[in-house]
Amino acid sequence: MNHWVLGIDIGGTHISCCIVDILNNRILEESFIREDVRANDTADAILEDWLRAIRKSLSYFPATAAIGVAMPGPFDYENGVSLIKGLQKYEALYGLNIKKMLSIALDIPTANIQFLNDASCYLLGEIHFGAAKGETNVVGITLGTGLGSGQYHQERLIEGDLWCTPFKSATAEDYMAARWLINEYHSRTGTWLQGVKDLALIHDPLVDAIFQIYGQHLAQIILQRYHDNLPEVVVVGGNIAKAWDRFMPHAQHYLQEQGHNIRCIPALLGERAALLGAASCFKR
Repeated sequence: MNHWVLGIDIGGTHISCCIVDILNNRILEESFIREDVRANDTADAILEDWLRAIRKSLSYFPATAAIGVAMPGPFDYENGVSLIKGLQKYEALYGLNIKKMLSIALDIPTANIQFLNDASCYLLGEIHFGAAKGETNVVGITLGTGLGSGQYHQERLIEGDLWCTPFKSATAEDYMAARWLINEYHSRTGTWLQGVKDLALIHDPLVDAIFQIYGQHLAQIILQRYHDNLPEVVVVGGNIAKAWDRFMPHAQHYLQEQGHNIRCIPALLGERAALLGAASCFKR
């Protein structure tokens, strides 16, 4: 197999593709394609949208040898079977072997098509191409409408389960997803905001306190979940990370107060991290 791999990131309403040189850690910029996907349509429509983007990207380097796909769960990543159900996206793919379907449509052996969890791919992308280059003990966290995570230790990728980790009266995701910030502001003011972006624009003591608690929750969750194997670095991405200065100093301060020298650093690659990480799953 040559060292050119197509990295794919399957989002809730889009697909992004790019050809990656995994030997030299560089991308073929002109091959970057982003297309909308009819995620609530039939299986044929979804596959048609995916294949349109994939073929456009592959046209820039037809000799590409393999495909790595960053896919949201639930998903049987080893066998390439979708288990997504009840999430208002990709429902029509439930139970279908996506790996075989792509193999047939693109005439690529199934052994050369790999699926990984999208949050794990984000972490691999930052390790090989972004903020965590050269690091060997890293946790990656994405903060947005949900909570994504992955861990990389001793050159081994560990799928993330941070979202369902028990925390306080519920789970870590219940306290770290955007809805916690919005609900907390509503409970204190009686006002509903559209999103975290609106909340971050408000500079007053009440909102400062909300973000402080949010940052402390993040630190507590990290220490609770990884207490037996604490990371040296935590790479944090996702849309909420755009409000970095509002909450991350509080998370870092809490970690230091507890005697832990864990560095929290912002992700660098944005939405390209996942597709670059997906391609790098073929690194040997």
